[in-house]
Amino acid sequence: MKINKIGKSLIILTSLIGSQLLFENKDTNASEKIEYKNVNPNKNQSLILGLKNHNNKQLNNFIYQTVTPGNKNYRKYLTPKQFGVKYGLDNKKLKIVGKYFKKHNLKAYTYPGNIIMSVNGKTKDIEKIFKLKIKKTVNQKNNYQTTNDKYYINKTLSKYISYVDQDSLKQNFGKTPSKRINTDDNKSQNPFSRFKEPNMRNRSYKKFTNNYKANSLYKNSHYGQNQKIGIMANADFNIKDIKQYLKAEGLNSSTKRIKKIYVDKDISKDEGDQGEVTMDVEQSSAIAPKSQINVYIGDNVDNNDFVKSYARAIGKDNVDVLSASYSIDESDYKKNDKDVGEFKMLNLLFQQAAAQGISSFNATGDSGAYDFDNGKHNLSTTFPASSPYMTSVGGTTLPMRNISFSVLNNITPNIGFKLDKDKVVSLNHEIAWDQQILNKLFGKNYVKNEQNKYFNFLITNAKTDQQKELIKKQMELSKNIPVSKKLESLGASGGGFSKYFELPKYQKGISGTGRYNARNYVNFKNGDINYKAKLIKGNKDGRNVPDISGNADIITGYDEYFKGHMDPMGGNGTSIVTPQMAGMAAVINSAHGKRMGFWNPQIYRFAKSNNSPFTPLNSLEDNNLFYTGQPKKIYNQATGLGTINFTKLNKSFYKNK
Repeated sequence: MKINKIGKSLIILTSLIGSQLLFENKDTNASEKIEYKNVNPNKNQSLILGLKNHNNKQLNNFIYQTVTPGNKNYRKYLTPKQFGVKYGLDNKKLKIVGKYFKKHNLKAYTYPGNIIMSVNGKTKDIEKIFKLKIKKTVNQKNNYQTTNDKYYINKTLSKYISYVDQDSLKQNFGKTPSKRINTDDNKSQNPFSRFKEPNMRNRSYKKFTNNYKANSLYKNSHYGQNQKIGIMANADFNIKDIKQYLKAEGLNSSTKRIKKIYVDKDISKDEGDQGEVTMDVEQSSAIAPKSQINVYIGDNVDNNDFVKSYARAIGKDNVDVLSASYSIDESDYKKNDKDVGEFKMLNLLFQQAAAQGISSFNATGDSGAYDFDNGKHNLSTTFPASSPYMTSVGGTTLPMRNISFSVLNNITPNIGFKLDKDKVVSLNHEIAWDQQILNKLFGKNYVKNEQNKYFNFLITNAKTDQQKELIKKQMELSKNIPVSKKLESLGASGGGFSKYFELPKYQKGISGTGRYNARNYVNFKNGDINYKAKLIKGNKDGRNVPDISGNADIITGYDEYFKGHMDPMGGNGTSIVTPQMAGMAAVINSAHGKRMGFWNPQIYRFAKSNNSPFTPLNSLEDNNLFYTGQPKKIYNQATGLGTINFTKLNKSFYKNK
């Protein structure tokens, strides 16, 4: 099953709004037939199994009881061991399974909770029991181990095992590390320092705590103490970067509270993945400065979707809060696909987390309502964000006032270029994340005309013929970006309707769920945006995504300390909002001296109250490239319930007692 990092939206700038990416498509293996070779039969392998659980209806009822005031089980959570007894595979049956594998030269380990098992042993023994063939490629740029055969569960094991996670056998060999694209060539220069607008100039995490009214909790000495945040990661990070970030922010720079836990040897070497985990750790540790941070490193892309990481964090470590910035596009899979078994296995893990009182958060993605991967443009939500037991996090753009085109593009008298007319625009209120908002405010024709004039100015003032040809080539490339690449560069808050999960109980009776307003903003033939597209309305089944939202736009984003320097354009996307929300969940827990548990049933209840802690972004202009706001409704599929006032949210949790 494929995993997509919900990464940072990339803007390559002639200006800060250029949004023009120059691409060269080089796929050396595109037309080459993949060749496979058998894996060494004595090579050690690790296979993940989903175990049969029981009392699932009672489990769901219990989860709701833990967050329902007045119920005898209110905020009385289970330990992993108790969960295993009540809802996991019976211990006697586990012994039968363990003895069977031992008899066949395999070693089994069951994660606390009794729903996930890891089986380790030689290739030949795993292949024999499950009738699999484990192979490796030999002619790819980045060779890998895989298995494409359908697994088999014999009569003995079928009583106890519900799913064999073939993806856990995948391994990447000698993957070429890719360089993270840094939009600022001069690493010591902050391109936002020239702006007076604080939401652009200020890149500190404090912008999050200030905008979303979290400071009252800090004033009362609630810093996430005695809380443990678990972060899912598929790459390693440099602890020195975290130390320098915390120091730059005026926080205690000790990193003793940050713990690396390697759950797999096969980890990504990709700079983008390394930057992702660095950002997640920096944000969560800054927002909850007295919490412990456990970073679960492993489960490389295309392996097993953090199953081992989640099982370790939930079962063995029983963390208080979970945060993940990775996802799977639901549109890539069919309901009868074998991979749905993995959805169910992970969803059961999230149920275990909820029963233990763990608050779990997952980013919804940066492609709006769509899956734009590999030239596609399907409406799609992402998993695990779409799990009913996950609090899914969308994105917004903060207000920006009195932004002039000349300042935005750093057009000063000393460069010799002068605009015919300098335009000044403002965004006066927070909106659903729209990476194209400045292009919209300035106007497509204005931006295009000024860019053409600037290119012509550069050509006229080029000192050599070689420089002229280079500028002309760049200008031509900027006009002929592949549509698929233009679509992939569109940044917007992920959201929509799940095709796998039904509308959960907590979303029923909420105005705006199960129905939608939308516009076909995207022209898939040329990649352009039409803000005047006709409004359409409809009803749709399925779990609605997201639940909550916060600032994700690169223009109003945050600093990230990475690779030894502070990157003012590093912190953005729904993947930065998610660890921020996880940090605040830890802070709120510390205010109450206990876990608040599964957020969703509670926050939807709060949203209906007279003093709701949420600000809905429900204008018809709010959008995620398809779904728009729904005026006078509590919910919409672009930003969910909206943004959070954490002072009010904390009080709502108190009133819930």
